[in-house]
Amino acid sequence: MKMMESANQARVIRQFTARWLVSFLTVIERQNLTAAASHLRVHRSNVSRDIDALEHWLGRVLFRDNVTFELTEDGKRFQETAQTMTSMLIHSRSGLPLS
Repeated sequence: MKMMESANQARVIRQFTARWLVSFLTVIERQNLTAAASHLRVHRSNVSRDIDALEHWLGRVLFRDNVTFELTEDGKRFQETAQTMTSMLIHSRSGLPLS
């Protein structure tokens, strides 16, 4: 049974990309999809796809609408998790020797 759980967890993790977190947090910061895309130096459609993919992966709606980008309650709860995950990813490199 443990092997089955591990395989399912690995599949879920493989589907995830950190770029979704960056797009999500940048949209919150900029409160605008176009401004977020400009800041990230990508097309607006890339940020939109990232948000859609993150919402699909989570099974939750994170923003009330695509105009004001006001967070839903789930979005507010996930914001802290996204910030923590991003910080952990950034800091995980600091303990590794340079090659």
